[in-house]
Amino acid sequence: MQMKFRRIALALAIVLALMPLTALADLSRGDRGEDVKELQKLLFETGWLFEEPDGIFGKNTEAALISFQKFMGLNANGRADSATMQLLRQSWSDLHRTAYNNDPAYTPNPAADVCHLRIAEDGTLVMDYCSAHTELLAEEADLLARDTVEDARAACALWEADIESMYTHWLEVAETEDKLGVMTAYGAWKTTVQKQREALQTAWPDDPLAVERQMGILLKGQALLLCSFGVQFSGAE
Repeated sequence: MQMKFRRIALALAIVLALMPLTALADLSRGDRGEDVKELQKLLFETGWLFEEPDGIFGKNTEAALISFQKFMGLNANGRADSATMQLLRQSWSDLHRTAYNNDPAYTPNPAADVCHLRIAEDGTLVMDYCSAHTELLAEEADLLARDTVEDARAACALWEADIESMYTHWLEVAETEDKLGVMTAYGAWKTTVQKQREALQTAWPDDPLAVERQMGILLKGQALLLCSFGVQFSGAE
């Protein structure tokens, strides 16, 4: 299961790394300044760094960067080189796209059983939504339009429940030798969600609405990616 998942991530990394780059100079542990703060902001807002950006490239920033590089199949050297920054910016952009806009690449695809990641003609990574997630996106949009903490939290709950249901399904259909991998992945996801929520609450103690909206972005991105990779987890063709 993990090898299939990593092969997909590596393929995406290779394609995206070939795009024109507008990245910062290489950053590494010990560096300081606004460039480091931008790097940390990207890591923080895509769910890899669990502390508020401070402009100091320390051990936690390095660990978060290495985790991201490993996931994307890059050289996990803890240096923010051009390829790493390109993928990190792309990940941030993918997570922060609006659910519905005028981009034809984001037209829902009700006929699909799973969400589908693809590379558009302009080189950007886009996703066609499956019928189930098209409905969830509409439900989320209704909740967020009310602009309250409670409704934003309810939107988060939608995506958490959706992810829970996917893991439950994969655990049911997985071969015996893959069940431990699914359970491990699920446990890691639960831990990450909790750590990220705590980090956001620490960073924005006076803005609970911003916390819930950011968590919703992260959870939505995770749900759509997991759906697109779900066929790999289940072993289906």
